[in-house]
Amino acid sequence: MAGITSKRNGRLGGRPKNISTIKNEQARNVLAQMVYEEIVPLGKQLIKQAKAGNIMAMKELFDRAFGRSSQSFDVNNTLSMAELIAQAEKDE
Repeated sequence: MAGITSKRNGRLGGRPKNISTIKNEQARNVLAQMVYEEIVPLGKQLIKQAKAGNIMAMKELFDRAFGRSSQSFDVNNTLSMAELIAQAEKDE
């Protein structure tokens, strides 16, 4: 049928949802609800692990609380490679 478009997968003309896609979405929704219901005890456990020295727990807490830090560098840097190395060694 020319000229008729159907809405698939949230977009016109997109890939149709198959049963595994639908099941995956349902599983994500169930898991999201479970996490939402347990967010306070999970957060407390993550903080406890971070306080005990777990670096990954610390990183996760900071990333979630404050957002991931952006990594930037100056592409207009006029220092030579030798000057950059010397500066890095001096900073250590």
